[in-house]
Amino acid sequence: MKPLKLVFSGLHSYRQEQEIDFRELAGYGLFGIFGPTGAGKSTILDAITLALFGNVERAERGRRGILNQQENQLRVAFTFELGEQVYRVERQYVRERTDPFAVRARNARLVQLNPDGTVREVLASSPSEVDEHIVKILGLRKEDFTRAVVLPQGKFDEFLKLTGGERARMLEYIFCLERYGDELAEKAKRVLEDCEQRLSQIAAEEAAMGDASVEALARARREVDEQEAKVQAMEKEVEAWRAQWQQMEEDRRLYERLEEVRARRAALEEQLPAVEEHRRALELAARAEPLRQDLEREERLAEDLKSLRETLVRAKALEQQAEGAWATCRRQLEEVEKRREREWPRWQERFALVKGAVEREAERRILLEELQKQEVKLRELSRQIRQLNLELEKKRSSLKALQERQKEVGACLQSLSVDPEEKERLAEAAKVLTLLEDRERQALGWEQKYREQQRRWEEKQHILLRFLQQRLPGVALGPETDVAGVIEGAVREVEERASSLRRSLEQAWRVQKAASLAAGLRAGEPCPVCGSREHPCPAKGEDLSRSLEDLAREQEAAEKELWEARRWRDEAFRIKSEWEALGRTLVEGIAPERERVRQEVGELTALFRQASGGLGRDGVRTRLEEIRGAEQKLSALGGEMKKMAEEAEELEARIRELEGRLQGLTLKESTLKGEIATKRAQEGELRKKIEAAAGNEDPASLLRAIEEQMGQMEAEVTRLRRLEKKAQEELHEAQRKVAGLESRLKALEEEEKELKGSVEGRLAAAGFAGREEARTALMGEERRRALSAAVEDFQRRFYAAGEEIKYLEGELAGREFNPAEWERAKRRLEEGERELTAARSRFAVGQNELERLERNHRRWLELEKEKQQVAHRRELADLLRRLLSGRKLVEFLAEEQLRDMVLEASRRLGSLTGQRYALELDERGDFILRDDFNGGQRRPVSTLSGGETFLTSLCLALALSSQLQLKGRYPLGFFFLDEGFGTLDAAKLEVVMQALERLRRGACLVGVISHVRELQERMPVYLEVVPAGPEGKGSRVRLVHN
Repeated sequence: MKPLKLVFSGLHSYRQEQEIDFRELAGYGLFGIFGPTGAGKSTILDAITLALFGNVERAERGRRGILNQQENQLRVAFTFELGEQVYRVERQYVRERTDPFAVRARNARLVQLNPDGTVREVLASSPSEVDEHIVKILGLRKEDFTRAVVLPQGKFDEFLKLTGGERARMLEYIFCLERYGDELAEKAKRVLEDCEQRLSQIAAEEAAMGDASVEALARARREVDEQEAKVQAMEKEVEAWRAQWQQMEEDRRLYERLEEVRARRAALEEQLPAVEEHRRALELAARAEPLRQDLEREERLAEDLKSLRETLVRAKALEQQAEGAWATCRRQLEEVEKRREREWPRWQERFALVKGAVEREAERRILLEELQKQEVKLRELSRQIRQLNLELEKKRSSLKALQERQKEVGACLQSLSVDPEEKERLAEAAKVLTLLEDRERQALGWEQKYREQQRRWEEKQHILLRFLQQRLPGVALGPETDVAGVIEGAVREVEERASSLRRSLEQAWRVQKAASLAAGLRAGEPCPVCGSREHPCPAKGEDLSRSLEDLAREQEAAEKELWEARRWRDEAFRIKSEWEALGRTLVEGIAPERERVRQEVGELTALFRQASGGLGRDGVRTRLEEIRGAEQKLSALGGEMKKMAEEAEELEARIRELEGRLQGLTLKESTLKGEIATKRAQEGELRKKIEAAAGNEDPASLLRAIEEQMGQMEAEVTRLRRLEKKAQEELHEAQRKVAGLESRLKALEEEEKELKGSVEGRLAAAGFAGREEARTALMGEERRRALSAAVEDFQRRFYAAGEEIKYLEGELAGREFNPAEWERAKRRLEEGERELTAARSRFAVGQNELERLERNHRRWLELEKEKQQVAHRRELADLLRRLLSGRKLVEFLAEEQLRDMVLEASRRLGSLTGQRYALELDERGDFILRDDFNGGQRRPVSTLSGGETFLTSLCLALALSSQLQLKGRYPLGFFFLDEGFGTLDAAKLEVVMQALERLRRGACLVGVISHVRELQERMPVYLEVVPAGPEGKGSRVRLVHN
């Protein structure tokens, strides 16, 4: 992890935004942060921990009092690199309304950045989500971060003084050892449970399959073969019945078809007269068809002549109307033109006079508008003058009240005071109280853990006893009871009984076999065992078959009991291991921690009584709140005095400004009143001239009326001229239309006369008596085609019916159809098919059953193989789970990691102290210091002096940082150290600087916070913190190169 940039504002003594670019500092590897005490050096580390974890280590309840009192919000943004990814975490806090020293989170965000600095992805957008993602990304909690990476004031030696259990838990977390503890044990437990579940599933599946033996498979095959033979015989019999019925079915179909065709032929014979009538109508239509066009032309000519004569009558009437309309329009036009010549000069004279009045009215309106604007300005000036007078009076009153308040605040400041010694003593008591309450909570937690572990141990003991009593009634568990011996003894009895039965069964089998061989011996023939031809003493046969069966059943029952006993033994040992693990955890892990925390509670209680001076817990808190309240009042009153002085100065300047503005506005008001009087006189002269020209009427309205009357007269002349022209054009059009209609009528009458003579001659030639007879004979094309097609279709069907009768009679060949015999054959075939279907179904069921048995048999073989594998895997998982109980592996790994750290820290400590001191671990895993200049004497780290504690803690922190890898993958890229160098002499300081420079050369950015001048001079580059000034500016940070 490498820091890239830190931006913050509003934190502690900082007000304006400060930006620190660590990339510029990273080029030197080692840098310092220097400034006077209280300037805000440690606040830079606070900003980093606040950005990452939302918490400041040295603040009350993590965030109380961190916001600058002159600001209302706090912002912090920290950009860092982890591996090849760049992240930025941002947080913003605002002041709580109910508590001026408390803050609340307004927003928080964690983003992943692109190489160009733009946002690639928003990973979290709320404070809780950011907290969770930061721990997940870094693999460090806040307390681990402040013990190994950023070491703030008062926390430098915390890792050195941690107890063994707390240190082990921290190392387990930061070195990701939890995967070798509970995670690995849980994984083994899951594998064990999965194996047991799978074994149960296999047993259930084998039980569900039923009998899948070789004998059941053979029986199923024989039944399928028998069913197949029956099906084949029935298929042959049904096929013969089907052939006989199909021949009878064909005869029935032919007979029914012959009857149908005969009925159709008789129906056609009844339609013969109507068909003959259709044939005659078609012949007449053929003779009349050539006359169709002339007859239709005669009809059209008659209709056209009638329509044309009616149109001609209407056209002549329209001609007369157009002639009368034209004469009327001509007369009206002449009258209007004469009237226009008489009245036009008088209207022009009146128009010129009124137009002049309109122009004067426009001038008057402009003058009135200017007057109105000036009067508005005058009213506004008067209003401003009144407002300035009011504001001036208010400012003078405010100044007087402010001066009175300054006197009151000055008196109050003299009355408030705080005793520094009492404040320091109570602050120390509050720190002790915080530790005491924390240890009391720990004590309560350890007490609950102890009781819960004891309850679990007793419950597991009860389970073990009840389990043992299932096979061994009356057994009891005491402190000296050899539980393993009891379990093994119970199983050993069953094994001995099973072995004895096995030997008895083998002896009985050998006796029976010998008797069987002896019964088959013949004199002179060789013995199948020894080869001798003489048999002086053959074995005597006894009826042992019943005895062998009894022994076999007993031996099988004993083997089953042995298998169950071994399963019982495995389960008993598993319960025993869990019971013993719970007991070890109770005695070795929880009980010592509970006692240690109890002792710390007692020590801290005595220390608190001494520091509190008998005030008690609530008394200390109350008095501290009173002191803080007094200090807040002093700070607030000081700020108020400063603010009131500035406000008084502003009020006096404002009063002077208002008085100057009032004088200027009064002068403007006087000038504006004179201009208004002059313009009112000009407006009166214009009004008199307008009244002389237009009287009491509005000049513009009067001018529009005159223009409207003149325009109406012009429009009337134009309209009448247009109407006269249109009427003349309509008259000419009507005359032209009448002439055309008369010419068309004459031509049609001549055409009608010629057509009548031609039609009468052609009717006589075609044999028609008149026009009506020919029109009646005419037939439409569609009707003629339909009748012709109907006649042809009738002839075709009549012929086809006769031919089909001949064919069917030939097919039957004189055979008769008997419905009763056909019905009997049909029923016999249906019954045979039903029996055949049932036989096939039985055959299919048998085949399916055979296939099922074959599948079950193959599956049974697979399950038996899998059962052996799963049982073996279960034994391994159970063994691993028992070995991992009690977190022994994690404790071993944490101790090994700690020993490596101690070796590295010891080498650094020897280098810093001239090989005088070395760091070791005692048998409980606690740190001890070895003094090689004093005969290798060892002493606890709690006895070290301030300088020795600093050097030892520094070496241990450097060793931890060098080995620390975030999330087990990324090396730690920076290390911050706050204070502690003041306890070192010049020689030790030189050694420490050399150690820090060596760490810098290891690609790690090292930051040191101090006020030691010698250390500042050794730094190649450092950040100088400029403290806040009295003018209200906050602390500032600037980069300085040596």
